[in-house]
Amino acid sequence: MPISSFSKSLQGLLLVGAVTSTGVARAQSLDVNVTLNPELRQALAGQLELTEQALEEGIRQSFAAVYSVADVAEFLRLSANAQSFSNKGLGVDYASKPDGFLFGFAANLTANAGNADLDNFAETVAGNIDRAVPVAGGAQLSVMAGYNFAKAGLPRLTAYVNGLAYPLGFSQLDGFFWNVGAHLQLRLLGPLGKQEILEWGGFLVTSGVQLSRMTLSLSETFEANTNLAPNVPIMTRSTGTMELYQAATTIPLELTTSLQLLYFVSIYGGIAVDFQFGDAGMTFDIDSDLETNDPLGGGTVALGTGTIDVNQVGGANQALVRGMLGVQANLGPVKVFGQLNVAAADLTVGLAAGLRIVL
Repeated sequence: MPISSFSKSLQGLLLVGAVTSTGVARAQSLDVNVTLNPELRQALAGQLELTEQALEEGIRQSFAAVYSVADVAEFLRLSANAQSFSNKGLGVDYASKPDGFLFGFAANLTANAGNADLDNFAETVAGNIDRAVPVAGGAQLSVMAGYNFAKAGLPRLTAYVNGLAYPLGFSQLDGFFWNVGAHLQLRLLGPLGKQEILEWGGFLVTSGVQLSRMTLSLSETFEANTNLAPNVPIMTRSTGTMELYQAATTIPLELTTSLQLLYFVSIYGGIAVDFQFGDAGMTFDIDSDLETNDPLGGGTVALGTGTIDVNQVGGANQALVRGMLGVQANLGPVKVFGQLNVAAADLTVGLAAGLRIVL
């Protein structure tokens, strides 16, 4: 699905990454159908040197791929994992050394392509849905507050809370997001050295609980394109119901360390295990008009119609191992950071960024 603007790429990533979950068992269904114009089907089959049956199946698969229902079970697993990943870096500081209050704001955008290779992952995130790789997405914004218990005689212990609820739409999709979390962080050893030159922050052990939800729904006609073959685009214009929701409840266990260089720069990293209790699902009931290039020339023509009826749920991995690497600029009490999270088992990448004020 070639997409030229960043906003549409983000919308597409969230479309393939949002899912629905009710926590209640329900019937599982998946039905994708296309009905083609007989004369155009015959002309296209001859142009592509295919049987009419093979052409129709190829168009059906392309139609399914453009709405991310080509591999629903994998898609839902990745979606539940992506929502859990979208919490990372929002509610905990891994590089500062507070002795009182700290406050902050952060955003996270995550993409998850499972066992796909990097080329297919990049193509799909860029909008080339004809590669048909399931890619899940997650996103969250959050505010946080923390308190180090130095004044209570416990300088190695810091508590954090974070959360935010907000509406956020993406072009043709209306969305609502919320998250909440609470963590405790214990510093083991350190800090050692001088922060003006080089200081090791010791080891930090962090754990807590994170909850988040993301819902998206179709607010108007949705248009998406893919390619059946070179110079044979499949253009879709869909109406109906597209309800997408994804949920995560995660208990992380994190071990991190940090270095502060010449005061102004801190680098931190570590490893974590996330125990995940989220699930995911989708409900589609859409009707689409399909168009393609006229094989006889003269612009686009009506190819036929398509329908998608999906009602499925799936669950997250029970445990996910990830690594994290971050850099922080120390501007007096203001700390600006970026954090990369990468899963060990799946091709999952999350990027968090934000700022904190350490009082």
